[in-house]
Amino acid sequence: MGKMMLLLLALASMSPAIGQDAARSEGIVRDLLMPLVPSGVVVVQIEVDGARAKVSGQTASNSQLSQFLRSIDSSPELKAPELMEIAKDGSQYRYAISLTLPCLADSSCKSPAPAKQTVHKCTVDGVVTFQATPCPD
Repeated sequence: MGKMMLLLLALASMSPAIGQDAARSEGIVRDLLMPLVPSGVVVVQIEVDGARAKVSGQTASNSQLSQFLRSIDSSPELKAPELMEIAKDGSQYRYAISLTLPCLADSSCKSPAPAKQTVHKCTVDGVVTFQATPCPD
């Protein structure tokens, strides 16, 4: 019974790391994809499994999706884009694309850059404060 409890505790302690690793991988994929997304294409979901990623979303036309696929294909970091699904969904097309990121396999991908935050130094009623929003007039 004691060994089982230790195993469960070990697995529970690993879960956040696994979740953080998946979130990091999805962030990397998102950072690499977003500059390639043409107007009219929306990325809804990214799922990462090892070095493979599945990207799904919506687009207004087949030509916009084709442009997106060509952009992925010409990217040095993204390899082997494959259109897995395209289906008419009302006035939009639903799509799913599978692609490979070799850098995820050998852990050479750069982590997503943290969002830069702006800090404003304000004096309010003679007290100096630092805040995320601009100082009141």
